[in-house]
Amino acid sequence: MLRKLLSKWYFCAVALIISGAVSAAALVQTELGVVQWISLIPTGLVLLSISADRTVRLRRVYLFGWLFFASYFLVIYSWILSMYPLDFTGISRPLAATFVFGAWIGLSAFFSALFALAFVFVAMLSRARLGSEHKLIAPLAFALLWVAFEWGQTLHWSGVPWGRLCLGQVDVPYMLNGSAILGSYFVTFSIVFVNATVAQIILRTDGRRLSAITAAFVFTLNLTLGIISCALSDGALDKASQKINVAVIQANISTVEKWASGNELTNTIERYDRLTMEAAQKGADIVIWSETALPVSLYDYPTVGFQMSRIAQKYGVTLVTGIFTDVYTEDAPPIYYNSVIAYDKNGALCDQVYHKRHLVPFGEFIPYRDLMLKVFPFLGEIEMLGYDLTPGDSSTVLSVDGLNIGAIICFDSIYEDATLDAATGGAQFIAMATNESWFDSSYALKMLNDQARLRAIECGRYIARSANTGISSIVSPNGEVVCELEKLTEGDCIAELSLIDPKDSYNTPYSLVGNLFVYLSLAVLVALFLHGCLTETTIFKRISIKHEHNKKRNTDT
Repeated sequence: MLRKLLSKWYFCAVALIISGAVSAAALVQTELGVVQWISLIPTGLVLLSISADRTVRLRRVYLFGWLFFASYFLVIYSWILSMYPLDFTGISRPLAATFVFGAWIGLSAFFSALFALAFVFVAMLSRARLGSEHKLIAPLAFALLWVAFEWGQTLHWSGVPWGRLCLGQVDVPYMLNGSAILGSYFVTFSIVFVNATVAQIILRTDGRRLSAITAAFVFTLNLTLGIISCALSDGALDKASQKINVAVIQANISTVEKWASGNELTNTIERYDRLTMEAAQKGADIVIWSETALPVSLYDYPTVGFQMSRIAQKYGVTLVTGIFTDVYTEDAPPIYYNSVIAYDKNGALCDQVYHKRHLVPFGEFIPYRDLMLKVFPFLGEIEMLGYDLTPGDSSTVLSVDGLNIGAIICFDSIYEDATLDAATGGAQFIAMATNESWFDSSYALKMLNDQARLRAIECGRYIARSANTGISSIVSPNGEVVCELEKLTEGDCIAELSLIDPKDSYNTPYSLVGNLFVYLSLAVLVALFLHGCLTETTIFKRISIKHEHNKKRNTDT
């Protein structure tokens, strides 16, 4: 019955759409995270069925893959619609609707077109001698390809690794914590492999025992790594010799208000002054403000720097904040950075400055600016700054008041490199400054907060996250939210952090080995495809020789 249904294209299409949408929904509503361990089974059934059927052309296999990933990414990126009507840009509503809808469809279609190639590669392997003889090759290849494509999203500005499959596990006990050992890519691999292997068990009667044992092993290994990771993190924190109270400030200033002219800058400083005072009265030693809390250049507005220095000194706190920093030289054009700076308790500016490493395309810079503005002139109306920011090239650790503070800014949090580099560079905790007021009250706020939880697990450090309009939070090295401020509210969030001694710094295994699992995955994929190609070539060569031999014998006869 099932095989008959899988032979119908419309049944396969519906199964893929539902499977993709449900798997993505777990990233939006992480309470559904456990569902991810079965939600990809329909996809596995369709993929393995059409891959083994040589009558199904690769073109159709690709279209099925595109359909699955389109439903997946359309759900993940649907938060883009909440940005309408882009009031902070001042553009017309029809243009805003066009841009927002185009970005949602465009991003989803682009990534679907790339990820769908995984279906084709699996089909090619399944139809080769290696895949037909070893039935676990197809589930293995699908899981490894998903890992490869997720990692590939981190390699270029156009990648935007927003919707990693593993993020659906942030609220499933221990299932994401293995990221501290082998990285989040192993968690993604485990989810895909277990689903695809179960589908293989359903489809085939032969080899079920081996498939079941293998799927159970991978699932158990992921769970075990998570438990070990939590134990290692707890052990490191138990040895911590220093505890300090950290507060994140949420001023709840809308984007329109933040970038308004006139007296808004003065009002903003007064609001942050008051909130910092309240945090200090509650015992905060370190106070963190949001990304570009004061949307001006530190060097163009020296009075702003003086006021921040005064606030730190007046309340006796270490002040960490986001702000623009510009660099001017006589023989070169100015360089503009989105940065994090710090003032010590005496009001002195820290020597180190962190510059945001991963900039938002079309928000903080326009790729290929001259060409883009010629082809799409309306982009010039959407960007806020009128010029391109420059990305930083390192994860600078801020040394202030005897502490080593790592820093990341907003978009940095969807990449693993910034927090890993800060941790191995001696950071005792990570201060994250972010501004997500563009997203209003959409579920994008929670998704970004979940990204911070994953980064905390990976690097084994607390992350103190100050968001302009929310969600502000402090996350433990095990990914647990210690305290949190609801979106679109004003206030502070304070927690006591156990800081690891820099001289005896604990680094997670993932911090030390990096994406070794990804590189091994790529090596296995290359080996599989080379073996498959060589085997097929040998088979065709033998068939050709036999054909020529038979032809010659018939001619002689």
